[in-house]
Amino acid sequence: MSGALRRSAGILAAAAALLLLLPLPSRAAETWQTTPVFLIDPSQVPGYPAGGESVKYRIFDSLGSPVGPVFGTFATKPFDAVEVPPVPGAYKLESWVLDGEGNELTRVSTILRFDDVAPAAPGAAGPAGWLRGEEVALLDLQAPPAPLPISGLAGYAISLDRGTGAHPCAGALCTEAEIDLAANASLEQIPLGTLPQGITYSRVVAVSGAGVPSPVSTATFRVDSTPPSIALSGIPDGWRNRPITVYANATDPLSGMAVAGPGGRPPRSRSTGAPRR
Repeated sequence: MSGALRRSAGILAAAAALLLLLPLPSRAAETWQTTPVFLIDPSQVPGYPAGGESVKYRIFDSLGSPVGPVFGTFATKPFDAVEVPPVPGAYKLESWVLDGEGNELTRVSTILRFDDVAPAAPGAAGPAGWLRGEEVALLDLQAPPAPLPISGLAGYAISLDRGTGAHPCAGALCTEAEIDLAANASLEQIPLGTLPQGITYSRVVAVSGAGVPSPVSTATFRVDSTPPSIALSGIPDGWRNRPITVYANATDPLSGMAVAGPGGRPPRSRSTGAPRR
């Protein structure tokens, strides 16, 4: 082998060794979670390189500073769970495998994202007055005030009930399937469809990127699809040769009656004149 070929082979070998020492990304823990104990897939972190005798681990905070000392175990029994400090953040777990002589065989890393903080409650409002039965109910939301959790905002979960106070999410955390509105969606005039007659409550929570719900906000919707009932009184039997006064009384047990006239009072009666004979 010529000297040039030997030099090229040496460079390639050195590059391969360097690649083995660089931290490689892992898909062992990609999503945010609300508990500081993370399950780790040992086949990825640290892996099972041939000739491995021991495994070392170290945790770093989001600024790259070590959190605690290096810890380790036998390469044949790598850890399948690691705990980070109970402070929200994105931690890096770095792990490397050593052979019997202390030589590093491989090095990998993964990010452990921990956040158990709930967002503040969003604003939620329905229309000020009553809706007719055929009108679509429109919900207006306001984003929760800052600061947001470190995991950000996944969106909003929305539910409707008739006064039971049901929570938009079935469990202590909200699942992705329970998020009805993305965080970047428009928060104005959200259509909820037509609602049944009476009072319906919309419960809304903001959901963090880790699935933690905010306190519940409630918007109230009032629907009246039944026309008022009118009762007439003062109508005499038979014909009359003088003016008569007829009283009309309209009632609505849900939305009530609208006021009329400059004085703001509902009309109560009207006189009807008849020609004299």
